[in-house]
Amino acid sequence: MIAILKPHVTHFSEELKFKAQPRDDVVVGGKIVSVEVIPEAFFGETYFKLILDDSIGTTKVIISNEMYHHCFADIAFEGQFFLIKGIVNVVSRKVATGIENQYSVVGYEMSPLPIGEGSTHA
Repeated sequence: MIAILKPHVTHFSEELKFKAQPRDDVVVGGKIVSVEVIPEAFFGETYFKLILDDSIGTTKVIISNEMYHHCFADIAFEGQFFLIKGIVNVVSRKVATGIENQYSVVGYEMSPLPIGEGSTHA
């Protein structure tokens, strides 16, 4: 999986923590392992949370309801391989041992991994 994704992504999941800055434009990719609806009550409108597995770790990607339904609802589902362009989002919170940073990507463009480079069996 890593060799397949490397030519297409700017960051693997664990690289976001060490190489990316908040609001950087990035391309992440991998197999969608989870798709969840974030209720309207949370942000004032509905969003979707995708979890991508790139064989190194996982990346949480947030996409708008419009992007999901108008562009990808018929093709973006668990087991499919995607590339997602987006902006790095970092949430910092205080924990007992100090400050914990949680990294995610706010996606603004999605595309399937080019044909022949990813399958539901990889």
